[in-house]
Amino acid sequence: MLPNKPRQITQPLALLTALMVLTVSPPTFAHKLNVFAYMEENALNIEGYFADGKKARNSSVKIYNPQREMVAEGTTNEEGIFKVALPSSGEELRIVVNAGMGHQSEYRLAAAGEKSTPSSAATTSTGSTPSVSADLGNLVEAAVTRATAPLQREIAELKTSASLSDIIGGIGFILGALGLFAFLKAKKQLS
Repeated sequence: MLPNKPRQITQPLALLTALMVLTVSPPTFAHKLNVFAYMEENALNIEGYFADGKKARNSSVKIYNPQREMVAEGTTNEEGIFKVALPSSGEELRIVVNAGMGHQSEYRLAAAGEKSTPSSAATTSTGSTPSVSADLGNLVEAAVTRATAPLQREIAELKTSASLSDIIGGIGFILGALGLFAFLKAKKQLS
């Protein structure tokens, strides 16, 4: 019975090591394609990037409406950015970025539609106050959109990256499953 003791210890350790090697795969996660899209003035800006920070250069971009019809397509530039004029539908858009070799990701964006522009009837003969205030409102909205775009991008990056608690939770789940397996195996051997 003594020669079996080392085998009983090394087999679970070998199994644990094999499972950890198979489940922990940072190179695979490093090539995860992330997509971020936002409206700026009358243009839809789409950015593609990998989890390691590299830009998704020359990647195919397709934009679909809720009826699954393609409304626009193109290719990202050297900085991983694709800009297109906003479709006038005002519907949610599904953006698909394909960087090749199986790297494809989707992003859903609720489009607000085209911004309202002041009509020529808004200006009266007494002055151009309504037109000026509408123009000022559009300028302020555009400035706020430009200023908050980097923050929106960072929030999207934080949502897609694995946190330390996710990693520790995954390792804990694996160790718990192995513990349950070892317990059931030991219980079976005692019976």
